[in-house]
Amino acid sequence: MRNKGPSTYISHSANPTPIAVPHRHFPSSQPRLTRMYCAPPGTATPRPVGKERCPSAHNQEEPTTYSPWGDSTREVNTEEKVDANEEDSISWDRDIPDDIKDKIKTSKHVASESITIWIDPLDATHEYTENLVNYVTTMVCVAVNGKPVIGVVHKPFTGYTAWAMVDEGANIKKRNSYNEKTPTFIVSRSHSGQVKEVTRQTFGNKTEILSAGGAGYKVLSLLDVSANEQETADVYIHVTYIKKWDICAGNAILNALGGHMTTLKGEEISYTGSEQNEGGLLASIGMDHSALVDKLAKKISVNAKKPAK
Repeated sequence: MRNKGPSTYISHSANPTPIAVPHRHFPSSQPRLTRMYCAPPGTATPRPVGKERCPSAHNQEEPTTYSPWGDSTREVNTEEKVDANEEDSISWDRDIPDDIKDKIKTSKHVASESITIWIDPLDATHEYTENLVNYVTTMVCVAVNGKPVIGVVHKPFTGYTAWAMVDEGANIKKRNSYNEKTPTFIVSRSHSGQVKEVTRQTFGNKTEILSAGGAGYKVLSLLDVSANEQETADVYIHVTYIKKWDICAGNAILNALGGHMTTLKGEEISYTGSEQNEGGLLASIGMDHSALVDKLAKKISVNAKKPAK
């Protein structure tokens, strides 16, 4: 991705000019994570984090975040806290791997102010502290006009990476079949009780509920994943408040593969403005998503006061 006049050019062409990208090292103890938010005019107020600053085009005085694509990238949202003595940098020459270039054959021009980038450097933070590293992912998502179009979910402890770009290509696919009659649901480890009660009332006592950590891991459970120790499910439900950097990448991947991720009421999630998604979450692929919404929306209440992944 590079700047080209008033728009941003998304391309797989290599550019030999290196750019500096923040590189973070988590301490061996529990990672310290928080929000870094760089907001364009008219959206949420930026908050200072670390030493980076909003691009000058924003006319903001508070230090917030760093954009590797230059001043015309309008908004970058990420969950990370960086101390000055932990800062380091690596460079990227914008050389796109051949396996990605083979799948994405075209380039697109989009207005730079329409882009929002969501980054989660460590999904399943709590599980990481418990050494349940199979749930841990890192995620990056690019949204255009609030719609997720590029998603990357990486499992750093296994090296597995899933990515997709809407209307372009992906290195992952949906499974051959899904169980619509008695689907397997995957939910957060912290709130399986309510989902278990409602889903078994709706789909029968044989309905299986999987409890897992990390939103990225749960999205991968719906897909044809070759990674070891990856559980499989048919529907992903989340009934509490969740941050958009937790779900944007998975939403983009599902959209690219013909799936759906909505609120529990079936509403599309907009990835602009606030970082909060308070409407719960319902994700599926290869199933009648509208029917799932009709069956579950009125029975499962959303509790926005208990954040969980």
